[in-house]
Amino acid sequence: MNETVGLVSATSFRVPAPGLRMTFGVSWPGLFRDGRDASHQRSTSGGAGSSAGHAAPRRLTGTAASGVPAAVADRAQRIIEQEYRLTSLHRASYEPATRPLATPDRAVTAWGARRERTSAARASARWFDIVKRRDAGHAAAERAASHIEAAAAATEAVELEQRRLDTWWDALRSGHQAVVTDQLVRAFAEAGLAAAPMTVHGSYLGLAVLAPEEHLLPTEAVTLSAHGTLSVRPASKAHRARLQREVVASAVLASARCAFAAAPGLAHIRVVVLRAEHRGAVDDVSAIGVVELSRRDVASADLGVGAEALLARYGEALRWDISHPEVALRKLPLDDVPELATLLARLCRNGVDDAYRMVEPALA
Repeated sequence: MNETVGLVSATSFRVPAPGLRMTFGVSWPGLFRDGRDASHQRSTSGGAGSSAGHAAPRRLTGTAASGVPAAVADRAQRIIEQEYRLTSLHRASYEPATRPLATPDRAVTAWGARRERTSAARASARWFDIVKRRDAGHAAAERAASHIEAAAAATEAVELEQRRLDTWWDALRSGHQAVVTDQLVRAFAEAGLAAAPMTVHGSYLGLAVLAPEEHLLPTEAVTLSAHGTLSVRPASKAHRARLQREVVASAVLASARCAFAAAPGLAHIRVVVLRAEHRGAVDDVSAIGVVELSRRDVASADLGVGAEALLARYGEALRWDISHPEVALRKLPLDDVPELATLLARLCRNGVDDAYRMVEPALA
């Protein structure tokens, strides 16, 4: 790799491109375009934080679509649905982790095993052949004893596995760093979220979320004239900036909700939002937002509300540029987010390791 990695400016750090892919392990375009959004954008059931009643946008009808060519109406509908998917990541449902249970084999008692074996053996002997039936009963008893021993060994194995699972579960609930980290990596991969745990300290999680890229946004916007006429026009810079901010906020909330569901011992999450600018073999990484969220607030949030509004309401220690809502989120000085140092080092290390793995087959 000829490109130099390291600090580029006060707000950007250059890393090998493979490091970003290996660390976050997912591409937002896949979540938005390959149909997985339909399975992940399920509304949660009723109760606090419910998104019930906030279904996908309806088809355009009435005066908005009247007098508009069918092709334009269809294009407008597709844009509306795409914007809804982009801004509804935080409305997905995530099953909370529960205590795992070892699966036991069929319970067998001494009396039950002997009766089962004896009945089968005696059935093969004639009813009037007493000696043969007695011998069959003795043989069945011996087989039953062997069966009981095997069942006892199986029960002991299940109990041992349950103790192992309980040890893991206790570690997950108590915030064991390695256990929680592994659990979150799996949860984010299954949910298709570009998020990576940075630090775990008991009930506290430091989380990095890779912002969806701007090129994923629709290049057109649906507008209504003063007379209610629908039209499709190129999206303005301000519209794309508002949409991008909402998409990033939705990704942040989705990642936090997924983390809280996967790790029941977490109570607070500090999220650092990263933006990557691709430059061939390297990526320039910047921080564009920081927010701290508590489990209690996230659980009680009304998911029907826009994601950025929820961050503004519930976010603590918020570093989110809200002074210019029609301007894209600005880069933050890296000195203001010192927790990124370990992650940036990991990005560089993973990128170098991946580059060597790609070269090794050619050298063999």
